[in-house]
Amino acid sequence: MCGFFFSRNDMKIDLDDLLKKMIHRGPDSTKKIKLKNVLCGFNRLSIINQSSDSDQPMCDSSGRYVILFNGEIYNHSDLKKKLLKKHKINFRTNSDTEVILNLLIYEGLDYVKNLDGIFSIVFYDSKLDSISLIRDFIGVKPIYFYNNDKKIYISS
Repeated sequence: MCGFFFSRNDMKIDLDDLLKKMIHRGPDSTKKIKLKNVLCGFNRLSIINQSSDSDQPMCDSSGRYVILFNGEIYNHSDLKKKLLKKHKINFRTNSDTEVILNLLIYEGLDYVKNLDGIFSIVFYDSKLDSISLIRDFIGVKPIYFYNNDKKIYISS
């Protein structure tokens, strides 16, 4: 199971230390990104696509959208085919993460009801500075958050 941490409006947080403490959740790779007011990092346990191209946090080609995803989407191949047919997206990976990222960008949050799997997701729009938290309907994959004034922390 992977592990991630997301922080908005707290650039002093020691992300390296946090990721080190949860390295057991994803020993295959660690990646961090820093945006204007956001820090996020991910420890990955590679299952579907073991290429580093599938590492997270994952951004779209414009850099506007960021996704952190813990879990597995069983129907990601079918969803990818639908996206390719409708939007002609140039996918860089075979990962379910990239499929979810593009589904949220092109189809919106309501499309989540079509995901078959277990998941916790943070979807961030840097232009709108908006955060969406998404979890599988049964709640198999945990997602934790803390909101204090303008500071927000999210982890899975």
